[in-house]
Amino acid sequence: MNMTHDEQRIRERAYRIWESEGCPEGQEMKHWCEACEQIEAEDAAARTSEETQETASGGIESGVAPPMPDRQSDEP
Repeated sequence: MNMTHDEQRIRERAYRIWESEGCPEGQEMKHWCEACEQIEAEDAAARTSEETQETASGGIESGVAPPMPDRQSDEP
C-alpha cells in the first residue's frame, strides 16, 4: 500500500489519540476525524504564519508601500 505523507501523519496522530484515550474499541472513525481536524488546523496555522512572514518582509505582496523619503523644502 502506497500511503501519502498526509495519510501517514493522520494515521500516526489517530493512533496517539487512541492511545491517550486508553485504547477503546470501536472509536476508529472518531480518532481519524480528530486527527484530520488537528492536522488541518496545524497546517492552516503554518500557512498563516508563512504568509505573515512573507508580508512582513515589506515585499510587493504585502500591499504596504515603503515610506516616502523626506522632501526638502526650498523655503527657510
